[in-house]
Amino acid sequence: VWAPLSDSLRLITGYGRDVPVGSDVVARMVNFSRSSTATYIGKDGSLKTAAANEPRFEKEGLLIEGQSSNLISTSTSFKNASAGVSYETVSNPLFPHTITRVMKPSGNGDVWTNNAELIAGTVYTASIYIDKSAVNAQAAVYYGSNSTAASLVRSGVVVGGLEKYSATFTCQVSGAHQIRIGAYAAAFDFVAGCPQIEPLPFASSYIPTNGAAVTRAADQAWLPALGNRFVAGTYAVAFEFDLLGKVPGNALHRLIDFDNSGGSDRQHLSINDANALILTMGSPAVAVSVAGSQVGRAAFRMGNYMASVMFNGIAGNAGAVQGVGSSVNNRIVFMNTNIFNIPTYGYIRNLRMWSKHPISNDQLRTAA
Repeated sequence: VWAPLSDSLRLITGYGRDVPVGSDVVARMVNFSRSSTATYIGKDGSLKTAAANEPRFEKEGLLIEGQSSNLISTSTSFKNASAGVSYETVSNPLFPHTITRVMKPSGNGDVWTNNAELIAGTVYTASIYIDKSAVNAQAAVYYGSNSTAASLVRSGVVVGGLEKYSATFTCQVSGAHQIRIGAYAAAFDFVAGCPQIEPLPFASSYIPTNGAAVTRAADQAWLPALGNRFVAGTYAVAFEFDLLGKVPGNALHRLIDFDNSGGSDRQHLSINDANALILTMGSPAVAVSVAGSQVGRAAFRMGNYMASVMFNGIAGNAGAVQGVGSSVNNRIVFMNTNIFNIPTYGYIRNLRMWSKHPISNDQLRTAA
């Protein structure tokens, strides 16, 4: 199997969804679905919108996200502004969503978004794009009567000259919250747009709203297990990944699920909360691991039913594996479980699998 996942779902080799022309199969593809539109940052640096069931490729690879919602009811305009603050809609060819120029010639003030109704005790992340050259710009989430919930900081993600600001916080008081942007000791003149507050502990892709909260559906990507996995206990896998963050409560954040049945024969490669790369395999389950991080090159190999993992070329421990049976679902799933119930948010690219000949750690290290 070889799926670069850099600009298309095409498989260079391996079994996937057939693409026929007449009676001939001209290509095979990774299976993909998503029941809603979704935004992404194209390789030209612009903010784009993908149609339902259209994959999103950013510079880091294939973007795979679980479900999320923008709880700001209208993200295309601002709700109100302090006295003396003016704002106007501007155009930016690299940013084909509504963005606003916010100005105050002297003094201080701010402009704020439409409300997001939040629930006390829930973790949220707020984000907004602001002209990164705006030295005096400040942004924060407020609730109630000018009570600050969180201050937003620059993330380093830049689109069309605007930089994404974000903050993760736990809601203290249920009710209406807004993102407010401005400057509180100096005049200002800057551009901002695409505000979002979502129930995640990190910022995901922007979800436009126009009058009510909107939910982006989860991405699902997978290969058929038949023909692509485990031949007589000899197997190797290597790929690159980059996580957006981790969802609390998921002890293991799936990178690839190798047709896990949901029973005792667990079969997946994951990152845990301590950033260890862990392969869980077989029945009874055997776990082997190596120190890792949220971005890097992951690999595992199984030779004669002895399995080991590797992160950025460093090999971990090895363990004997038994019982690598498949499930009725018969699929290899990327960044999720085999039944799509524990999503991981991030990128995957340059996926390779070898199943016909033994591969040593030294050989695998050149790929991982």
